[in-house]
Amino acid sequence: MKIMMVLKYPPIQGGVSVDAYWTAQALVELGHEVVVVTNAMEVEYTYRMSLTSEEEKLLSGFSIKNAINVRSTYVDKKHIYIPQNNPNVSKLVSIGLDVVNEFKPDLIWSYYVEPYGVASLLISKLTSVPYIIRHAGSDIGRLMLTEQLKTLYGEVFRNAAAIITHKLHFERFTSMGISENKFIQIPSPRLPADLFYPETQRKYNDNTCTVGVYGKTGRSKGTEELLKAFAILKEERKETRFLLKACWGGRDMEKTKALISELKLESEVDLNDFIPHWKIPEFIKSCDIIVLLENNFSISFHVSGIPLEVVSCGRMLLTTKEIAKKGSVKKHLRLDKDYMVTPTPLDPQTLACSLNEICVVARAREWDHKSYDTSLVSMFIYNNIKNKLTELEKKFRS
Repeated sequence: MKIMMVLKYPPIQGGVSVDAYWTAQALVELGHEVVVVTNAMEVEYTYRMSLTSEEEKLLSGFSIKNAINVRSTYVDKKHIYIPQNNPNVSKLVSIGLDVVNEFKPDLIWSYYVEPYGVASLLISKLTSVPYIIRHAGSDIGRLMLTEQLKTLYGEVFRNAAAIITHKLHFERFTSMGISENKFIQIPSPRLPADLFYPETQRKYNDNTCTVGVYGKTGRSKGTEELLKAFAILKEERKETRFLLKACWGGRDMEKTKALISELKLESEVDLNDFIPHWKIPEFIKSCDIIVLLENNFSISFHVSGIPLEVVSCGRMLLTTKEIAKKGSVKKHLRLDKDYMVTPTPLDPQTLACSLNEICVVARAREWDHKSYDTSLVSMFIYNNIKNKLTELEKKFRS
């Protein structure tokens, strides 16, 4: 099939962008032709992955080089209009119409309603090319609940040839008059086995416990409490030194940098920008443990991909009860073997104790491939999406 994907894409940071990237790779590996239409090259610095010129080449294909044609909007001051705005939807639709004329796609694949699903609806109406829509948590858990967007978003879902969703949301869509025949469940494809695979032997630095954290900073991410916990660990001056290796970004980064300076943690925090997802396994394996302190997150059904990424690389995770009770952790991770839970509400002193405890457990742990082969987790998820995509193709053709 010829597929035009209209979606969030690297160098935009985040889970949706990551899923979109690996979905595109899976499609070309299955033999489909893919053109990506995106506004990714306009992403602001605070949400941009840090890519070298060589890494930018991987945007057009990871395992199959130059297999994906990426067409992105770009900043043009002539496009700004009053009230001051950037016509993202119009630019995506215009590029999409050009791609339809040149590429003649069989299907439009959109991911994220705003602005990509809206653009796909318009392109489809103007060209009669069918589209499918995959939504994220913020689409239906926040944006769609607002008075000014709900009517249009409803039309995006109602006019789609198929909706990629989870069974948790079936009732939401059927209440809108949408048939269950349109629903497709496809897992996250973000764990290619050739990247997410633990080495057979570990070497620890006897004097340093490296704690890894990656993603956006902020109140719901436990950033402040984590840094204050590191200040406590520094003050205790035990034999083991704790080093925080952080790949951070987001709108709160200036506050985070100010707090690091205020707590005098410059020597305890190795601060880096967002990195491309294919380098995350390397990052995880460079750490002794990973922390994910999401708490009181505004989208209750939001599920992070980080726990599976961590266990697939053979590391332990320190997380919150909020994360621990969600599906991916309950299904694939074992308490006190693959992850530990720190109490919430987060408290720096308690968190410092939890970091001490998990550091000891992680160093004493022997990885047992026979009882728990993490490569099976990663292969299952990436290969399973290929099976689902094949099913989707059959359904679409019929």
